[in-house]
This record gives sequence, C-alpha cells and structure tokens, in this order.
Amino acid sequence: MHRRCGIAILIAVVAALIAQVCAAQQPQAPAQPPFTGTARAPLSPPTVENVLLIGWDGVQRHHLLELLMAGRLPNLRALIDEGSFETIGISGHATDTKSGWTQILTGYDPDVTGVYSNREYQPIPVGLSIFERAQQAFGRENVFTMMVTGKAAHVGSIGKGEPVAAPQGQPQVEQFGQPFNNTRKALDIWTGDKGREATEVGPNALSALEQAGGKRFLAFVHFSDPDHKGHAKGENSPEYEQAIVTCDEWLGKIAQWLKDKGLYEKTRIYVVTDHGFDEGLLSHRYAPRSWLATNDNGITMGGHMHDIAATLLVRMGVDITNVAPAYPGQALVSAEPYVRQPGAAAARRAQRQRRAQ
Repeated sequence: MHRRCGIAILIAVVAALIAQVCAAQQPQAPAQPPFTGTARAPLSPPTVENVLLIGWDGVQRHHLLELLMAGRLPNLRALIDEGSFETIGISGHATDTKSGWTQILTGYDPDVTGVYSNREYQPIPVGLSIFERAQQAFGRENVFTMMVTGKAAHVGSIGKGEPVAAPQGQPQVEQFGQPFNNTRKALDIWTGDKGREATEVGPNALSALEQAGGKRFLAFVHFSDPDHKGHAKGENSPEYEQAIVTCDEWLGKIAQWLKDKGLYEKTRIYVVTDHGFDEGLLSHRYAPRSWLATNDNGITMGGHMHDIAATLLVRMGVDITNVAPAYPGQALVSAEPYVRQPGAAAARRAQRQRRAQ
C-alpha cells in the first residue's frame, strides 16, 4: 500500500516537472492584448476637399446599365473604375423632379422640406440644403457653392407670387414658391430658372467652377436632356439614348477640365439621377430606382436617396451627428475603406469581355 502511494506521488511530481518545462518553452501571452473589440478605433476614408454632384435627370437605371455594358458611356465607366456604382432606392415621395432633387440636395424627406411632388411643394426651409450645411461647417467665406441647372420650375427658385414664364405669353405668377427659392440666396453662383440643353449647361458649369478662386467647392450641375427626350420620344427611343450619351460626353469634358486645372485628385465626382423612367413609355409615374456612380472609393454601399446628402457632407469632413433636424439617412461609407488594387479596373474589363464572347 505504501509502495503504491509512493509511486503515485513520484508520477505526479514528474508530471508537474514536465508541465513546467513545456510551459517554459511556449511563448508567453502578454498580460493585456494589444487591442480587443472596440479598443481599436474604426478606420474611415480620408475626407475630400471638393465635391461635384452631377445630375442626369430621368435616367432609367436599366437603360444606363445597358449603355455601360455596350461601351457607350466611357467617361462614366472610367469614373466607376476608380470608385463604385451603387443602387439607390426612392420612397416617400413622387418619382418626379421637384421631390427628387429636393431630397438629394437636402437629405430630408417631404415631411421636413414640404416638397412631395411637382404639384405639391414649397420653398425648402432656410438652412437645410447641403450648401448651407457646408457653409455652417466651414464658414461661408471658406467654401464656394454653386448650382447650374437645365430646368426651370422643377429645379427653380421663383418665389411665391412672383411672375413665371407661361405658354403663349399669358401672365402667370408662382403659386407656392419653388423649392430652391431660399437656397438660391445662400449660393455663390446660381444659374437656373430656365430650360437649357447640355450644350449650354456644360459651358456654364465650367465658367462657374472657374470662379471658385482656389476655395474648396461644393457644386451641383444638372443636365435635363434625358428627361426631356424621354417625355418627348420615349424611354426606348434613340433620342433618349443619345441624351444619356451626351451627358457622358460632358462628364468627360468636366473631368478633363479638373485634371487640366490640377483639381481632379482633390475632387470627388458623384453622378446621380432624380428618378428612373417607365419602361418604353413617355412617363415616370412609378420609377423608384435610382443609382449613384462615383470616383470615390470610400463609397462602398448603396442605400436610399436621402442618404446622398449625408454622404457628401461626411466625405467633406462635416460632422452631421448633431444636425437638427436629424438626418433620416446615413453616409454610404463603410468603417473599413475599400482600397482598389492596381490593375483591378483592367482585370474587370477583361472579365466582362470574356463573358460577352
């Protein structure tokens, strides 16, 4: 009995010694790990200096994708290859021009702006546009703001009771006050209240950008051609397609101007539409599919139309956490920014070509 106990004790002692030797040979864990859970701050893309928002009015997403795949929008393709193409949903208002651009340029739903449709609207309340938010953040003297538009009333600034252009010269006055009546007063440059084709909007936009004078800028350039051609000729017409191609040509000219001025690397371009178009028709009564194309590789997810304003402001470095009223949307920026690998664009193009064969 005593011998068995002695053997058991000896075995236990030897096992303990072996365990100590093994432990000594293992790397020791630190007393506290370098980071755990929320101890490491999330990464975020660096802020951008200049934001250029370009509107292609009434461009159906499916039609746009068809033109992209056919190689007919090379400048939009180049932009996307640098950044991303995202799906944007629309809800809470009519799929029309007044309510669409109001939501994009404020980030608020109609219950705040009062702009529900082309027929039910009012001036956007003072201070709610992205331009005024940027001025509040940086100081009006430190940021250049501008709007150059290709439509009259639906992206207009005429005040309540003021005369408006009417067919056949009949005198009329504005009944409610157009959406951008207050916004216009806050801008450094406003070129609006008139129907213009791309051949006039494009040069006006470049002339306006020239006046930034070295300041950081927040600019909106609006091309109305696709919407006008869609209403006149139909969504599947050659004229509608050519209008979208013309918008792409002007995107290329504006991008090249920025490069020539040494501003392209400091500028993020965002191309978006206010609504889609009814398939094959002359209308957009129910066209709730928008999209966002950009050279900003900090944008990594799609969302809702009211997310666009928050996204542009956050990318410029504006703190929107205490904005009042609070934004219903969010910035379309992930915590871990996507870093595009060299040659990725060429690899994707080759892949698309193989699929097409």
